[in-house]
Amino acid sequence: MNFSHDIEYLQEIAKKILRFSPVGVSKVIFRAKINPEGDVANFKYNYECNDGSSGWFISDSALVEEEIFCLLKKHRAFFVSQGQNLWLESMLSIDANSGKISMALKYD
Repeated sequence: MNFSHDIEYLQEIAKKILRFSPVGVSKVIFRAKINPEGDVANFKYNYECNDGSSGWFISDSALVEEEIFCLLKKHRAFFVSQGQNLWLESMLSIDANSGKISMALKYD
C-alpha cells in the first residue's frame, strides 16, 4: 500500500482542525463517523491543554467542516482502492506540540 496519499490527507485534516482548536491545546482527539454511502458524517472534537484542562470544541466554519469531510472521504476511497475494507469510524489523535498524528479506524 502506498501511504503517501494517506499521510497527506491526515496532515491536511490535522492542520485544519488545529486552526480552530482552543488556545493552549496540546492534544486533539477528532472522531468522525461516516455512513456507508458517504453522504452523512458526524464529527466530535475533544482537547487536552498543557495545563491539564480538557473539554470539547466545535468548528468555527461549516466550510472547513465540509473540507474535512471531503478529505476523509478521499482517505476512505484511497483505502478501498488499495484493497482495504470501507471504514465507518475514525479517531485521529493530533499532538499539537510534536506534530505527530495517529489514526484508528473502525470497520463495522
